[in-house]
Amino acid sequence: MSDLELWRNEIIKNTGAVTGRRTSNKAQVRRCRKCGAVILAGLDAPMCAVDVDLDPTPLQRDQQKAAALIGRRVYDIDMGGAISYRESDHIQKYWPAGGTSRFVQHLCGAAVPVDNSKVKPTKTVTDEIGF
Repeated sequence: MSDLELWRNEIIKNTGAVTGRRTSNKAQVRRCRKCGAVILAGLDAPMCAVDVDLDPTPLQRDQQKAAALIGRRVYDIDMGGAISYRESDHIQKYWPAGGTSRFVQHLCGAAVPVDNSKVKPTKTVTDEIGF
């Protein structure tokens, strides 16, 4: 192994990062490159992973369901900081294990989803539009 490879491996072991690129599935506090918002970033699995950016606010149960319904990806972060993707059917059936929180993928300018199924409309329009 070359000196460069030894140095790189030591950096990964100690920080989980090499020159700002993500090399660990541990959540790290970062800033979004596009909008500058504070995010949680990392890989979504220890192997064969995808690079993910997450909003830093944990989701409530109704927000998890709303996120799944509108197609936003939801991830668990356990007590050790490891990120893992959750399928929508898993979100709806199971609450996260103790010490685990759920987070939604970060989209610049998008709000954390809210379950609007309980909100009653203020006015119902039943008249047809006459032309």
